[in-house]
Amino acid sequence: MPDIRAQAIRWISDDFPGFVECRFSDVWGITHLVHEKVPVVTTLSVDARTLLPVDVLLACELISVRVEGACAVVTVTTEKPWAIDSTAGLSRFELAPDQLGEDE
Repeated sequence: MPDIRAQAIRWISDDFPGFVECRFSDVWGITHLVHEKVPVVTTLSVDARTLLPVDVLLACELISVRVEGACAVVTVTTEKPWAIDSTAGLSRFELAPDQLGEDE
């Protein structure tokens, strides 16, 4: 399953198990923010004392790949497997292929 490469940029809550604000930009240069539980985005030990930013992965599902001009555009959804939405309520994103990674 692919993952969106993102960065945890801010600690937002000590509520169990801890929540971070994650940031990534889509292929069009639009920045998206996601508030999510630490264990959903990383296996690292991240808490309020962690020096941020930290690279994280947002699980997603591939919808399609198309060529837009000279570039490939990958459409993904974060609805599965963890029902992740951006702070704007979005769960479908268009990304460059190099913005995707694989959870190890």
